[in-house]
Amino acid sequence: MDIQKIKQVMQYGIESVLDLIYPNLCMGCERRCNNQKDLFCLSCQSKISPTNHSAYLINPFTEHFNGRINLYTGASLYYYVRGGLVHHILEQIKYRNREDLAYKFGQYYGMILSESPYYQNIDLIIPVPLHKKRLAKRGYNQCSLIAKGMAEALHCSISDQIIMRKINTLTQTDKSRIDRINNMEGVFHILNLTDIHQKNILIVDDVLTTGATLESCALELLKAKPATIRMATIAMGL
Repeated sequence: MDIQKIKQVMQYGIESVLDLIYPNLCMGCERRCNNQKDLFCLSCQSKISPTNHSAYLINPFTEHFNGRINLYTGASLYYYVRGGLVHHILEQIKYRNREDLAYKFGQYYGMILSESPYYQNIDLIIPVPLHKKRLAKRGYNQCSLIAKGMAEALHCSISDQIIMRKINTLTQTDKSRIDRINNMEGVFHILNLTDIHQKNILIVDDVLTTGATLESCALELLKAKPATIRMATIAMGL
């Protein structure tokens, strides 16, 4: 038996033991997943829509920002369907204290991004910040938890001390794209210019809808003249 075959057998044995002791349960229905790396069981996988954005430098995600900001690339993990499974899980994260699911999302997507040629050599991940009042009420920033999982997989640093949300904006659910962009003007304030100067930055948010929040955050960060700005979210509206 050659070395490669031996390694495969050993890996299979390790995964089998881990699955026995710490079964990997589906994020959607909590049934056992097919393997340790999956987020969803086969049944729930049929109910979600992966994007494959990270395989392409220019994609439907980046088209949201054409002509508006100097974005190197960006990607979402899934397409967002209101009332769908991913929507349900994101609601659990934001309003039902499921911090573990946010971190797990981040780890999983971080592993996918680590295999893309467009997400190499990232120096720093910056999660989109919450206003201090909303953070105090919720107790955590779901974007920070997602970003921590990504940072682990991408072997890079994370900081929530670079930019702050100085205005506590109201919900933007019923606003048009133009109204959302106008509503986000001056919302963010950069705290530290030197730490991201000529660095490769990845901004992380939970959902991309019109892109107004990410655009406003990126425009503020661009004042520090980073080398590149990338973006990543768990979901993106159709």
